[in-house]
Amino acid sequence: VVLKALSLWLAQDMKCEDKIVVEWLPLALFDSHSRFAFIYRNLCMDIGIYGDVLRVTQICDTGEFKTVAFGSDLELEYFLKLEIRRVLDKNNY
Repeated sequence: VVLKALSLWLAQDMKCEDKIVVEWLPLALFDSHSRFAFIYRNLCMDIGIYGDVLRVTQICDTGEFKTVAFGSDLELEYFLKLEIRRVLDKNNY
């Protein structure tokens, strides 16, 4: 739901034709966790779903790692929109 909402937001509200790329990592047989790479322009994040916790890990411009955890998909959506806006502002759309 979040990824579809972000794609619609980019296309309709932000009038941006660039696409979000999502690469799902392979699942282990007895592992209940899901992980995927979220890529938009020069923004790349590793997003993990661990039960009811969504965890985002990314490398900042300074080369440092940043990890943030969310308890809902709405929080994750707002965070991703903020990060995408930062990318768009740096590149002047």
